[in-house]
Amino acid sequence: MADFSSVLLNNTNDSVLIKDSNNHILKVSVIDPILEKNDSNPYVNYHLQIISNLPKLTNKDNNTTIEYTINHRYSDFDILRKCLKFDYPTLLIPPLPTKQRLEYIKGGRFTNEFITKRCNSLNLFIKRILNHPILSNCEIFLIFLGKDNNIWDNYKKNINIGNNSNNNNDLQIENVTDYLMNSFKKVNTETKFNKNFKEIEFNRSKLNENLIKFDKIFNKVISKQDLLSKEMNLFSDEFNKLSVLLNNDYNGKFRNLNQIDNNTKLIIEKFKLFSNNLSLSSNQYIEINKFLEFNYLNNLKDLEHYIISFNNLSKLKDYKILDYEMLNNYLEKTINERDNLKNGGSLISSSTESTLSFITKKLEFFKNNDNNDNNNSNSNETTLINDRIDKLNERIELLNSEILKSKSVYEKFENDLLNEWKNFQNIKDLEINDSLNDLSNEYCKLYENSLKIWENFNNNNNNSNSDEDKIRFNNSLDDNSKIDKYFNNNEMEQNSLEIENLLKNQNLDD
Repeated sequence: MADFSSVLLNNTNDSVLIKDSNNHILKVSVIDPILEKNDSNPYVNYHLQIISNLPKLTNKDNNTTIEYTINHRYSDFDILRKCLKFDYPTLLIPPLPTKQRLEYIKGGRFTNEFITKRCNSLNLFIKRILNHPILSNCEIFLIFLGKDNNIWDNYKKNINIGNNSNNNNDLQIENVTDYLMNSFKKVNTETKFNKNFKEIEFNRSKLNENLIKFDKIFNKVISKQDLLSKEMNLFSDEFNKLSVLLNNDYNGKFRNLNQIDNNTKLIIEKFKLFSNNLSLSSNQYIEINKFLEFNYLNNLKDLEHYIISFNNLSKLKDYKILDYEMLNNYLEKTINERDNLKNGGSLISSSTESTLSFITKKLEFFKNNDNNDNNNSNSNETTLINDRIDKLNERIELLNSEILKSKSVYEKFENDLLNEWKNFQNIKDLEINDSLNDLSNEYCKLYENSLKIWENFNNNNNNSNSDEDKIRFNNSLDDNSKIDKYFNNNEMEQNSLEIENLLKNQNLDD
């Protein structure tokens, strides 16, 4: 199998392209979600577009690159994650968007908005696996990406992984009691990586705080841009109303072009063009808000959940250390009980184990006393004590063995977790870099399109060089202009009479 060390060739939010030392490439994009129905039950099929020359996927050894598309439902992604979690319990498995993600839901799980956000998150899930040096090489992942979906379907039928796992809870704990007990305990063991993990916890906490701040800021940005878009539309409506007003006569009836003077025609044209430009500018803000909500903020949320997954994995490591500490404490108490019995201590007074165990031993002791003569009681007690010592020795030997295993487990967790933090940092840096690049590109598009819109309006004005295309109004207050006849004293009275007659005709004089 090729060793994908994840030398990144192309890193966008839409696709990932990785290349190994043998020039094997693998590009995967989760695209085009399609809502379908199965016996009236709706579900979404997500298309995975794959480009690769990896022999495991192409079944060819000559580096031939093929392109194909496969379909997977959300449940398939969920099964893949469970398999990865089962096979690599000490690695950071990327989280999936769960059905309970409230920030997705606005009207239902099968709205375009919900499906679009989930598709982006699933694409990010695949991207994180591809950028992971171990997960990108695992067999189950390549089966998931295989061209023949029947192989994946057969694989699903033969695997046995619990169906009760929760994507938001990465803590693999044997039972609820252990979880509750460990939740109120702190790790006391000083390991050689304690300083490293304190630094990691500080950086993780700060990163999470910054992401939450970013989320709040950009939600305000979306709100402001939405308000700006609405105000532009209102402004556009006012210019439309003005153009309609100018197009009508005094009676409010629509006039044909031949009934309108040239100046008014030009003004109406300019008002309509200006109104249209305002609408186009408003749409630009609507589009960038969609990008912010569906892509940028959605990716920030997914990164927050990725951090939570790392934190849960770190807690699991602490629980393994607590298991180690509890075994050591149990060993110490067992040794003390054995030594106490060896030094003449009473079987009844030995109270190393739980209260229930002590009561059980006490009942056994009195039962043996009732079944034997008083003359043999001391002998029987000695036999019971020796048997107890033998059992304690066996337990001590078993505990020593389990302590070594437990130490090995938590040390592996620590080593793997340190490596996973490095992998997480690399993946996080790539994601943030991509998100900022995409954000920058979207705002560049916004301003470029806005500039084009208003440049066209300005150019249209500048190109109106003929006398017919120019709007001309005499300035009656200019000394160099002729005074309009309606401002002459002789004409003022006649003008008033014309207005009175017009009002009488409209029945508005009263």
